[in-house]
Amino acid sequence: MDIQELCKRYANGERNFCGVELMHADLSSVCLAGADFSRANLVFANLSHADLRWIKLRGAKLDGANLSNANLHRGNLVQASLVNANLERTDLRAVDFSGAIITGANFNDADMWGMLLPNGMTASSLIPQVTANPLG
Repeated sequence: MDIQELCKRYANGERNFCGVELMHADLSSVCLAGADFSRANLVFANLSHADLRWIKLRGAKLDGANLSNANLHRGNLVQASLVNANLERTDLRAVDFSGAIITGANFNDADMWGMLLPNGMTASSLIPQVTANPLG
């Protein structure tokens, strides 16, 4: 499926896009709120500034994806892979990341209120700690 077909089908009311292959797709600024992209391949996709509220990305591959400035409020990312994904300045309020792989993901300035994280992780562990330079 290409981006034009996806947008057309979404505009016509379709919401089930489970398992689609959209590697490297430019979906910046699109509205896909409430859609189901479970098990989709969105590796290196550009979803910056996208409206992804209530989206289902359960088990999706988002490694290296750009989700900066996107709205994922109440999204389901259970068991998704977001290795090295960019989530900078993203609305992640009440997003469920249970069982997700988020190694190397950038969460700088993201709104993480009420976010559910993989076991043993805390929101503070997602933000790199700034250390003072002892030499001045």
